Amino acid sequence: MGSRPYPEDDLNALVDMRLKKDIPDPAALVPGLPEALRTFILKACQRKREGWYQSIREALDDLQPLHDQICRAKERGSSERRRITTLCLLYQDEQQLALNQLLEELGNKLSELGVRVKTADFGDNWPPR
Repeated sequence: MGSRPYPEDDLNALVDMRLKKDIPDPAALVPGLPEALRTFILKACQRKREGWYQSIREALDDLQPLHDQICRAKERGSSERRRITTLCLLYQDEQQLALNQLLEELGNKLSELGVRVKTADFGDNWPPR
């Protein structure tokens, strides 16, 4: 996430740190890091070989719950996903009252459908000069 576990620039010092120090806890650097990913990173970056994953299958087994969690979150999000459409109305001052009434009616109907309406008045700033 944009930072190295050992921020040392000197190559000898970096090798020394890698040999003598475990990487810092990634959850301290990345708040909200999922526990399954934290565990994976810590195990994959162990200094001693006996702590490493012994096979890709073992690593994938540890990552599978994280994958499932992300997929479930995407499925939930997809039903809540919204789109946006922009409508620009160019009108004269004498049309303002009738336009306001139409927009109020349209807003009420759209609200019944569960559509949120946002408006912005650009005043006399259109077209841009």
